[in-house]
Amino acid sequence: MQVKICGITAQKQLNELSKMDVDMIGLNFYPKSKRYVDRLLQMDQCDQQKVGVFVNASIADLREKTNMYQLDLLQLHGDESIEYCRQAQEIAPIIKVWRVGSNFDFDQLANFEFCDYFLFDTYTPAYGGSGKAFDWQVLADYRGETPFYLSGGIGPDSIHALRQVDHPQLAGVDINSKFEESPGVKDLVSVTTFINELKK
Repeated sequence: MQVKICGITAQKQLNELSKMDVDMIGLNFYPKSKRYVDRLLQMDQCDQQKVGVFVNASIADLREKTNMYQLDLLQLHGDESIEYCRQAQEIAPIIKVWRVGSNFDFDQLANFEFCDYFLFDTYTPAYGGSGKAFDWQVLADYRGETPFYLSGGIGPDSIHALRQVDHPQLAGVDINSKFEESPGVKDLVSVTTFINELKK
């Protein structure tokens, strides 16, 4: 199972993560986020896939950040339309995020099956960052072909619950706030322990 760690803001932690068994590293380019990247980070030593997180950004902004940070994927965390997603996909592969609540309709995903990945996060009026998990049992209602990442409230104590998620399209997990000492600053010891346990 792949592990994506999101919300990296500092060069030192980026360098340390680049030496770890992490598959994807996410940088948040949503200005209202507490983990917003407001400085240029050197990405040359990072062999992992680099993911830019955007919320209803302009296509021009996607293109600019892709070039500046050598992004491999674009994570679209807002209310992006089908047409917008197709335009973004011309820049780089995309991860379309869906905020899952109690009455989430998985049928709406059918028209977005061209996306490279989905990411299922917990519904919140804001765009992510709730630190809470949704009821993973509802994933049984997703019958599409697009592989997905699971996010929302995943922490060091989530290993057993994650192993109970049996879905053919589950590609990996996205971890963030439950592994932080403060917004944007990860506890890398906890991250290492979690990855080692998950990938056993």
